[in-house]
Amino acid sequence: MKKKLILGIPLYGFIILTSICLIGIIVGSICDYQINTALYNKTNIGNFFATYGSYFSYCLYPAAGMCLFKALKKQNKFLAWVLLIIAYFLAVYYSNNYNGSKVRELFGYDANNPNYLIFLLSFLFWIVLYSWVPVVFYFVLDDSNPKVLISVAVVILLGGVVSDCVNLLLKQVASRPRYKYLITFKN
Repeated sequence: MKKKLILGIPLYGFIILTSICLIGIIVGSICDYQINTALYNKTNIGNFFATYGSYFSYCLYPAAGMCLFKALKKQNKFLAWVLLIIAYFLAVYYSNNYNGSKVRELFGYDANNPNYLIFLLSFLFWIVLYSWVPVVFYFVLDDSNPKVLISVAVVILLGGVVSDCVNLLLKQVASRPRYKYLITFKN
């Protein structure tokens, strides 16, 4: 008898994994403020993850772009490059949008005297920071099954973009700001 699989995972494994994720989402949503106050400005590692914690998840965008590149490069090289660049840009844009203020501070940004060169340097910083991801994944990924690579990339990109849109909706439109903004903005 063949075991039932969901996304290539045995049914019991899928249920366990989904349950763990749901518990984490529920606990994280309910205890968000308490978790942030416990970590923020308590240790250097807490400060690091408050500022750059999303970097590691945004590494998935260029990885997904490379999945698409490897899957499509034989059929349509131009499309493969365009999709890789778009995925790469998503990582750079979201990182600069969410964490760019800390990077601009490193370059001497002053809100009273804005300098557009600093904004450009901030984007270049993120471009360089993500540059290793597509290179590593180019050599790691096996392109013998392009359909699997496309499926993985679509799941990563859709999941990431949808979660960032929901995050944007909750954090900015629904007035539920990030904890670090609550303690850094004077007004």
